[in-house]
Amino acid sequence: RCVQLHDDTGENAGDEPDIIAVYLGTNDCVNYQGTLGDAASIDYDSLITQTAEGYVYKEPATTAEAYAIMMHKLTERYPNAEVYCFTLLPYPYIPEKTHALLQGFNNTIGVIAEHFGAHVVDLYHDSGITNEQPNFDYYMENDLHPGLNGMDAITDCFVEEVLENSKYRKK
Repeated sequence: RCVQLHDDTGENAGDEPDIIAVYLGTNDCVNYQGTLGDAASIDYDSLITQTAEGYVYKEPATTAEAYAIMMHKLTERYPNAEVYCFTLLPYPYIPEKTHALLQGFNNTIGVIAEHFGAHVVDLYHDSGITNEQPNFDYYMENDLHPGLNGMDAITDCFVEEVLENSKYRKK
């Protein structure tokens, strides 16, 4: 799906996106902790190879490798778009071990984003949302998905990053 952002068929270029926001990995950090991986373990040369017919992608063994493949596909398909990768929010009611994994994966997001020339929206540190309990002002009842105030905080961070970095901003 990451190469079909311009329409639902993937065949007609139409209007290409100028700015792309990438926010994913929360479910992986909470539910699939054993397969997160990290940026240091990614071997881009074996993960992504170029042939005469195009790119070939190795089956990712970790979330980090899947993230890198997604970023490669995204930046290859939309070379003129600005890509903004969001770090994951701190979530209430999850064990401290999970928060440590989440912070490690946020590091991985930053390294992969840098590898592909993307910007990082650091929600973990800059959103004003913490993992203090209860944090009902920012989360829905399931404590995992942001509610209205959480989405406002995410939007504020995104807008600030775009205003600071976008080539589309009139200066």
